[in-house]
Amino acid sequence: MPSHSRAIAPIAALATILALTACSAAGPTATGSATPTAHPSPAISEALDLAAHSVAQEGLAIALASNVLQTQLALVDYSGDSGPQACKTLTGGGSSSMPVISGTSLTVDTFYDTACTQKYLTQQANVTTGSADSASATSTATYFSKAGATLGVLTTTATASFADTLQLSGTGTFTSTAGQKSSLGLACQGTSSDTVLDCQGGIAQDFVGLGHSLGSITPLVLTVGSAVSDPITFTGSGRTTTTAGLGALSVTAPGGMLALAGAASQQTAATTTGQAGGFVLFPATPTGWTVTDQPNDVMFSISVIDNTTRALAATVTQLSTRKVLATLSLDQSGTGTVTYLGQKPAPVTSWLLSR
Repeated sequence: MPSHSRAIAPIAALATILALTACSAAGPTATGSATPTAHPSPAISEALDLAAHSVAQEGLAIALASNVLQTQLALVDYSGDSGPQACKTLTGGGSSSMPVISGTSLTVDTFYDTACTQKYLTQQANVTTGSADSASATSTATYFSKAGATLGVLTTTATASFADTLQLSGTGTFTSTAGQKSSLGLACQGTSSDTVLDCQGGIAQDFVGLGHSLGSITPLVLTVGSAVSDPITFTGSGRTTTTAGLGALSVTAPGGMLALAGAASQQTAATTTGQAGGFVLFPATPTGWTVTDQPNDVMFSISVIDNTTRALAATVTQLSTRKVLATLSLDQSGTGTVTYLGQKPAPVTSWLLSR
């Protein structure tokens, strides 16, 4: 694997973020030619209900991308070892170990606790090095709740080039235990600074209850410190979104840049801003971000509310009225509930919505 001593957090981690949770993204499985009737909240219009779902989907996808990034950093670090590695504590909380390594194949376990007893993730990966400045990887990652239940499986494929400027891209599919599929993508390019990355994150998934598939691509500029414990900030302007029939959308990476396949997309003048207490798996306060979609009159906001459990709370708000359209309560794995205005609570699994 190429050296990642410079900007280790953004470059190495991101390089294999998709590189090791990868499998090419096949969009959500089609459910037939007929589109079910949408069921918006009786308290708001269908358009506003769709906008609320879309901005919440995008806001949670930012957390998922960061989470995958952290777990993939461990894979990059372990890939240079010659044998299994015992439990080690991660900066910022959690722990990891590598029970299996054979040639280019390895298994890495990540844990909620610092003693490698409460499993969060098992990754089985294959890392292939091309020239001294490039690599590719495929991986299957199984996620677990704090209670030990299987949350779902993420498969990904990614490539990375470290020659001259950094080029990273990858796509993946997360399949929850309930069978819902989400198509994911991440792409990043290096800049003149070793601590700044110009990135895109993408997500597309079905919402059967709404009768639509929603997708978005979010541009983000990440600024990190020289150590993984240093705070990071990120900002973004503009987003690409689309709404289509069930089973229509997937995230692709033609030419190393993300795109939404399956329907025409549009540009929206949304803005994203946020920070994290460190470039770590479960960041503490101050960690939070906001996605503001002015044209569609909605805003998503999330923050860590407990440094012991790393639990998070989030809201979707209508900008013009300040009406709260949805509330979310999540644990550090991104699992919990979302309650839309006028609706019963719905599950959120590993940062992914369902409905």
